[in-house]
Amino acid sequence: MTTHIIRDPFTGKDVEISDRLTDRLRGRYAIGPLQLDGEPEFGWRQYETPPIQHKAADCIEQLEARLDRAVTRGLEQVEQIATLEAALREIADLAEECSDDISWEGSLTQGFARLARAALAPEQNK
Repeated sequence: MTTHIIRDPFTGKDVEISDRLTDRLRGRYAIGPLQLDGEPEFGWRQYETPPIQHKAADCIEQLEARLDRAVTRGLEQVEQIATLEAALREIADLAEECSDDISWEGSLTQGFARLARAALAPEQNK
């Protein structure tokens, strides 16, 4: 629920009130500050609104949900990329440590090391 803080003139305290565009589009207005359970202190006031406003509110909520899912997926992908980069750095570091070892030359592991270096700095390996 979108909220914002206002100054209550009767109590002299800052209070949190509901500020959802979708509620207003549906003609639903919170009366009073939000309580601990998230409901307004004096309930809701409902006004008649045209059907197109309800449809707009539905579309906004659907788009918000899709955006939240996309952001979550994006954050998961960023974490996966960071894990992959860490693994590639380990391979590249191992290649540096083992570069003097004769058995290292031409091995599959050396190929992985080249791949890791290329993935970590693609602009330098063209």
